[in-house]
Amino acid sequence: MGKLLKIRSRLALGLAIMAALNILLIAVVFHVLPLTADPFSYSVTGMLALVVSGIGYLAGSVAGRRIEQKDIEIHQEEHEQSETANKLEKANEFLETETIDLKKHEQELLKANRLLDKHSRELEENQLVIMGMMNDTNKAREGLEHANQQLLIEREKAEQATRSKSDFLASMSHEIRTPLNGIIGTASLFSDTRLSKEQHEFLRIIQNSGDTLLSLLNDILDFSKIEAGKLDIELRPFDLRDTCEQIIELLAPTALEKGIDLSLCFSPDIPPSLEGDAGRIRQVLTNLTSNALKFTRKGYVHINIDSVSKTDTETFINFCIKDSGVGISHDNQLQLFQKFSQGDSSTTREYGGSGLGLAICKQLVDLMGGTIGMESEQGKGSTFWFKIELPIAKQPQSSVINKTLINTDRQAEDISSTPTPLPEKQNTHHILIVEDNLVNQTVSKRMLIKGGLKVDVAENGKQALQKIMKGTQYDLIFMDCQMPVMDGYEASRRIREYEKGSNVHIPIIALTANAMQGDREKCIQAGMDDHLPKPVKKEMLLNMIQQHLN
Repeated sequence: MGKLLKIRSRLALGLAIMAALNILLIAVVFHVLPLTADPFSYSVTGMLALVVSGIGYLAGSVAGRRIEQKDIEIHQEEHEQSETANKLEKANEFLETETIDLKKHEQELLKANRLLDKHSRELEENQLVIMGMMNDTNKAREGLEHANQQLLIEREKAEQATRSKSDFLASMSHEIRTPLNGIIGTASLFSDTRLSKEQHEFLRIIQNSGDTLLSLLNDILDFSKIEAGKLDIELRPFDLRDTCEQIIELLAPTALEKGIDLSLCFSPDIPPSLEGDAGRIRQVLTNLTSNALKFTRKGYVHINIDSVSKTDTETFINFCIKDSGVGISHDNQLQLFQKFSQGDSSTTREYGGSGLGLAICKQLVDLMGGTIGMESEQGKGSTFWFKIELPIAKQPQSSVINKTLINTDRQAEDISSTPTPLPEKQNTHHILIVEDNLVNQTVSKRMLIKGGLKVDVAENGKQALQKIMKGTQYDLIFMDCQMPVMDGYEASRRIREYEKGSNVHIPIIALTANAMQGDREKCIQAGMDDHLPKPVKKEMLLNMIQQHLN
């Protein structure tokens, strides 16, 4: 706007100068020209004034147009400046806003930096703590690794000790059973001869001593298997009534000899066929009843068996053995089911025993998922009981059970003094005994000959294999396992190989002193049909033959 005023003032000044020149020119003309001048001079003067005026007018018009054009240009420039000023003002406002926001962001960033510094310090502190914890962890891990190494070493030592103990027990069991087979077997043969009253008494002492030694050996092996966790409970259908009647038949001679009333009360509510380990149930019930007879001088021993509760698939059986014996004091009851524990030292001296029986009973009942206990009053008798839950078998089993066996897993014992008769045609059966021990050869051969059988003997597996390959026909083989030259396992495998392609299958029964856990399975894997641990009696051999040949 100031620029426009400045141009306009310059143009006005020019026009004023032009007008002044016109006036001056007219004045000069009139001053120079006399009044008496001719009209032509005035005309020229007038024309000149007119020309000067025209020039002034033209100059004024040009100046006006130029002023107008400058006006337009100035207006446009002012408009542009105004827009630029508005934009600049908006830009300033935006810049102020951004400045304010930037200040806020700076404040927030400052706070964030402070917070970051704080967290950084905390992180550093935590890192120090973590490093300390890592150091502690590393030390603990090193200690744990060292402890694990020590544990592995101790575990290996324990496993080695267990293996050594098992090997020792297996070796001792084999070495004890071998001569014991000669003692018990010879006593069994001797009982079939004519004896005087004194000789019968001596024979009874030998038989009782042999049975006691065998029972102790079985208890030690059972307890060792339980401690090692190698004793398994089987689930097979069986008749509980027959099992209990077998125990009564077994223990009846002892009760009659002592004049004790031995009775069995069997509830009719118990299903005829159950599933369980009949051998272990028989073992526990026999042990508790034998103890009751042993500690009862006169009176009774009553066995009561009933079903406490029953469903369509399971039943809860309660076994109760009550006697009128010496009883047990309250102090001694607390340790009664512990190993190598008896009522007191006088009990061992008067009644004998190893103190393992009740401990084994408790562990067997625990393995079967049951409970065992007792109530007793010194001088008034005792009541021992155990409860187990058994599944009901879907198909009832026959009640005919081989009554010469008291325990299918432990050493079999006879329950009758009368030999089991064989069918008349069975006296033609040809039996091979494979045994390296001369005493056991003689005892086993005499037992079978007394049973009316034809018997051959081989000293080792190689001789047995040669006899068979030469064409000698045998109906059954009693095979020892540990023999020189060729053992019973290899001989059995060779015999089965030889039988391939024919319809011949000779039953092979392991007659061995190997009675540890897994020995029976080892014999079956080698091709044998059954397992009969030593020592044996004549009735056991004849029953095994009848079982496989009848």
